[in-house]
Amino acid sequence: MARLRGYNYGEHDVYDEEFKLSRLPYGGVLTVDENESFNYSWRGQFEYVKNLGRHSINVMVGGELTSNKYKSYSQTNYGYMPERGLSFVDVPLGNRPSSDVNYTLNDAYARTKPSVSKSLSNTISYYISGSYMFDNRYAFNFSVRGDGSNRFGQDEKEKYLPVWSVGARWNVTDEHWLQGQDLLNSLSLSATFGYQGNVVDNVSSNLIARILPLDTETGEFKMTYTKLPNPDLKWEKTRSVNLGINFSILHSKVNGSFEYYYKKTSDLITQREIPYENGEHSMYVNGGNMKNSGWDLSFSLVPVRTKDFVWSLGFNTSKVNNEVNSEFEPRGDWKEVIGGNYNKKGYPISSFWAFRFAGLNPENGGPLFDLSGSDSNEGALDVTRYMVHVGKSEPDLTAGINMNFRYRNWALSTSFYWSTGNQCFLDSPYAEMNKTYGMPSEYKNASTQLLKRWRKSGDEDYTNIPSIPVGENCLAIYPFKDNSTALYPYEAWAYSDVRVVDAWYIRCNSINLSYTFPEKMIRRFAQNVSFSMTLTNPFQIVSSDFDSRDPEVAKGSQPLTRNFSFSLNVSF
Repeated sequence: MARLRGYNYGEHDVYDEEFKLSRLPYGGVLTVDENESFNYSWRGQFEYVKNLGRHSINVMVGGELTSNKYKSYSQTNYGYMPERGLSFVDVPLGNRPSSDVNYTLNDAYARTKPSVSKSLSNTISYYISGSYMFDNRYAFNFSVRGDGSNRFGQDEKEKYLPVWSVGARWNVTDEHWLQGQDLLNSLSLSATFGYQGNVVDNVSSNLIARILPLDTETGEFKMTYTKLPNPDLKWEKTRSVNLGINFSILHSKVNGSFEYYYKKTSDLITQREIPYENGEHSMYVNGGNMKNSGWDLSFSLVPVRTKDFVWSLGFNTSKVNNEVNSEFEPRGDWKEVIGGNYNKKGYPISSFWAFRFAGLNPENGGPLFDLSGSDSNEGALDVTRYMVHVGKSEPDLTAGINMNFRYRNWALSTSFYWSTGNQCFLDSPYAEMNKTYGMPSEYKNASTQLLKRWRKSGDEDYTNIPSIPVGENCLAIYPFKDNSTALYPYEAWAYSDVRVVDAWYIRCNSINLSYTFPEKMIRRFAQNVSFSMTLTNPFQIVSSDFDSRDPEVAKGSQPLTRNFSFSLNVSF
């Protein structure tokens, strides 16, 4: 409130100039938000199940209707005084007398601007599914589903998207020729193929317009649009293939599963540039294609099992490969490509780019860059022409490992997580100085990276951390085609290739130790007595690029907390 008023409440009275110029001399702010939703759904289903000896048949047919209506209202009122009868005081129409040449209208606070929004989403669906099993060995299934939505254009054939899938499963160990053996306890193979559809909720095919205030010259309302119509908008479509195997061997001491998948998505809804005569420079269209493939592996085993001691191990891991196969329109903003949200043809999903670091200025220790191409027509449209691809934010491979040990009444369990194959920017020690060029706030600790900063000429041969931003080393530069867009050196350095590191790590999630007292020790006073001790996030092994720092801290986040807990359970 002090920022809105221009001073702390009660600090000035009606005779002071600060009070007369304040846009909100009295009262506070009352914000009202109201949200209303109405949803209904109807579903009808018919199912047929029949067992004929070694044959099993299941068929299901159904339909579904859903409707979601949403309405919201919000308004902010200034001059609110709850301590005086929940009343409002008049806010000055201007911050000076109307006769003053410097008079400005206090439009932001003197006039309320309520906002009302509505949305309606209707869908109608039908589905058919069936399965057949022979002798518990061979299984076949299929499913067909059609969905219609009011969120798409006027083309009737695009409103209803039929999706379908077929699958098969072979239970190998139920074959007669595998009976009587002890090696394989269970083994099954499966395969599925199908098409799926997807609706993007925040994109509409209809024109969305907005009424503006009365025009003072014509006396008529003005209107503008927020989204252009696209009557040809269609569903996003995905073709997928899945292959899997499940097994259990050695009297179920070793169990596991492996699944491979391949997905190709077409008609991705993306933003594309359009001619300016349409009144807008871009709009949403079905113009993207993408491929995803990977595998998931999990298994558990019991290496040692005796009367008093059991050691069990669980492991799961997955790997993802993806690639964009169509061009997406860039917006010419370098901030678009540093966060892993920009998709470019031929590059993996979550790829990001960085400025080319060219060393430190030997005179003042300021950062230098290679911005070749930034002043070209191509660079004005596509910033990747003068930035360098440095990796992707999503890991290639992740894994979880769980180990459990039990000796008589003692139990010890551990959990680990491993992530590798991705990169990230290190947090800048000058994060608070990118544009203000002041020292860090007294409420925030300074980074130890500053101990390695440039201090004198010659240090540029040993460090890539620039000097404290003062004077000419932090002046904005204008390397772009328009000669008016500023680039701040220390902000660019924070997103340069010299700040990119491998982000792999192995983290111990938890260690738990528990003990259950024998019945003969507690039978006189209790039925069960046990205690346990748990330590979360006790340690981690990280990439050497993090310089022994916590990965969360190195990326600018708060570190994961380390907790210790002790519990005692007694039941009578």
